[in-house]
Amino acid sequence: MIHSNSYGTDDQVSRLICQRCSKSFKSHLTLKHHIEVCSNRNSEPRFCCEICRKKFRTDIQYTRHIYYTHSQRTFLCREKNCGRTFLSNSHLIAHMITHTSDRPYPCPVLGCSYQARTAGRLAQHKIIHGQGRRF
Repeated sequence: MIHSNSYGTDDQVSRLICQRCSKSFKSHLTLKHHIEVCSNRNSEPRFCCEICRKKFRTDIQYTRHIYYTHSQRTFLCREKNCGRTFLSNSHLIAHMITHTSDRPYPCPVLGCSYQARTAGRLAQHKIIHGQGRRF
């Protein structure tokens, strides 16, 4: 694992690089998960879902599959005509933003009228103006 540091503006962030494929990551955890997948890319699947028989090369992929595919979705959106269900209360809370007309994050670029519901959506939008991160 190679770790190169940069300090200063948001564009000068610490990067972690996979030695096998040279992809860069923002955190040790995402790099760790990637390395497990990257190093097992050509191996035979070792994990099998007992519910649907789908096979996975890593325990991370298997665990993620169980959580997102077979877990009970017990958190219900009670908005009229919605009825979506979620795996966690935090996912439900994040979803509730879609039912509001509030867009408290305006694009700072002069002449752009875009307004986002979340800071994350604004960060994604800023990429079209050549601002923000692309990795």
